Amino acid sequence: MAARLSKEILLLRATPAEGFELTDATDVFNWSGTLTSPVASPYGGRKFRIQLQFAETYPFKPPTVQFLDKVAPVHPHIHPASEDSPGGTVCLRLLTQEGWSATTRASNIIAELRTMLLSIDA
Repeated sequence: MAARLSKEILLLRATPAEGFELTDATDVFNWSGTLTSPVASPYGGRKFRIQLQFAETYPFKPPTVQFLDKVAPVHPHIHPASEDSPGGTVCLRLLTQEGWSATTRASNIIAELRTMLLSIDA
């Protein structure tokens, strides 16, 4: 499934998703980028480093998305740090087996993340 991811990388570079900059995709299964929250959000246009990790079974399994920077105010869809976890993992229906579709693209995920940041209400 690396071919599908390679194609998505090319598409994101040719037509960047709003508020997202792909900073590293040397490993097609592990992307790094910067997500800028909408100005109208509680995060006021703040930039966050994020990581998308794709399984070898992508697009049949959703990726894992993690915020690498602390998100404050706390967002209910971003797991806080704990003793067992550095935190930052995103929990959205789109990223679950039940909410995922093999036709979903990384650009759809990025758009959903930006929408998620518009509100801190669950």
